[in-house]
Amino acid sequence: MPISKPWQKLPLATTIGVLISVGMAVNPANAVTLVSGNSSIEFDEEEARTQRWEIDGINNLFQGLFFFNIGNDANRAETSFADLDLVQLTTTQSTALAVYSGFGFDISLNLELVGGQLGSGTSDFYETITITNRDARDRAVSLFAYTDFDLNNAFSNDTTQISGNTAQQTTAEGFTATVEVNPFPDGFEISEFDDLRDDLTDDSRTVLNNFGGPLLDADGTFAFAWNFLLGADEPLTFSQHKQIQSPPTSPPVSVPEPTSILGLLIGGFLGASAMRQRK
Repeated sequence: MPISKPWQKLPLATTIGVLISVGMAVNPANAVTLVSGNSSIEFDEEEARTQRWEIDGINNLFQGLFFFNIGNDANRAETSFADLDLVQLTTTQSTALAVYSGFGFDISLNLELVGGQLGSGTSDFYETITITNRDARDRAVSLFAYTDFDLNNAFSNDTTQISGNTAQQTTAEGFTATVEVNPFPDGFEISEFDDLRDDLTDDSRTVLNNFGGPLLDADGTFAFAWNFLLGADEPLTFSQHKQIQSPPTSPPVSVPEPTSILGLLIGGFLGASAMRQRK
């Protein structure tokens, strides 16, 4: 299910206060959090969605999604990986392997987070997608990889452009996100949120328009596409290397979890009560 961005317009303290008041965790119930060095990223395995890539305490990613289409019917809509059956999930502290099945395909999504040193402002995220045709016939397939960065936990002030197999998004504050894909894509598109995501989730087939920007001072999103023919039991692998470089922090920024904040408040209250009783 598509999600919108109204929460980002609230100050961090207000957002945490709301989450505490209703007893919610920061990450969704289905999300696995990968951690490495100065970084963490959430992976919602049920939705096959990456989100909330925090580097030195600052979120930089709204969401990353995958879609595919079968055949050449102009009226056939894309299918999200979220519409497939999740048949396997294996995780370590910094990696996740999710295997999905459906529509005659097995699709594996292999994720690895490689964070930098605390305070360095750098982080790398690797996504490897393998699609295997389990049908007895050859099948034409289109794959779409969609990304929506919100660098420095903000939007509407990015510059986004694509050259060949590389997309780059920058901000005036010195944040840079780079995505390099392999093999070389058959199509790409940059669009303002959330026009491109709407195209990928509507009832018609999506053909990317190859607009590579630059898209200036906007909430830019982008997607790459590949078109290929898979034989029976034939696998094909694609990869995305995402890297974010942001201004280093000194000392490293550390944002306490809401539960920790609540515990400190409760501990402080109990401690103050005990002191009054001793007097």
